Amino acid sequence: MRTSLSEHIKTGSHPSRIILTTDPQRTRILAAHHLEYAALVLEKDEVLLYFGSYNGVPVALASFGFQSDAVSAFLTGEKNVEFEEIIYIGDCTSSLSSHAPGTVVIADGGDSGLQKRVLMTASHLNIAAEVLPAFPPAGNESGNTDVFDSVTGLLYGFAKEYGIVALSVLTVSENKATGEHLDESEWRRRLYPAAQLVFDVFGTAT
Repeated sequence: MRTSLSEHIKTGSHPSRIILTTDPQRTRILAAHHLEYAALVLEKDEVLLYFGSYNGVPVALASFGFQSDAVSAFLTGEKNVEFEEIIYIGDCTSSLSSHAPGTVVIADGGDSGLQKRVLMTASHLNIAAEVLPAFPPAGNESGNTDVFDSVTGLLYGFAKEYGIVALSVLTVSENKATGEHLDESEWRRRLYPAAQLVFDVFGTAT
């Protein structure tokens, strides 16, 4: 097992598309259920990186465990790694009573072209998905947004700085208005529509 991304990259090419999560266990589940020929090429603390394919298209899958330096490494081409497209799969809380746990939200502010592809694929898969702002200003959860997620702002900030195509696809895990929430086992089950959506987007050659 290599513990350095650069050690692996020296051996050959890598996918240009990467799916990010914050949770190593969720990442392992996604790799087992969606990636073809999945190879774990990096494992260090909460950071995992798999290379594989979906529908024959090379795709990378990684967890970064809320480590901003790990996100930065994936986005900036550190160690000669450059991913052209990034989608983060995560969870969020909502204060909109219409958002039952399990609702799929596409975080506004990401790449418009990638957002269009996600929406078209969601329609094809009959997955209802809304586009809404999904990160509070400066960590202030009383800001002018109804959907809160602590990762999207970080991702979009890095993506803008380094000119990377990025998007967040979120699943509502808790509704502040109704008090409904998902426990971890339910969240993993409800993750499937968002995961299927993202893998289908990246598993289509463009």
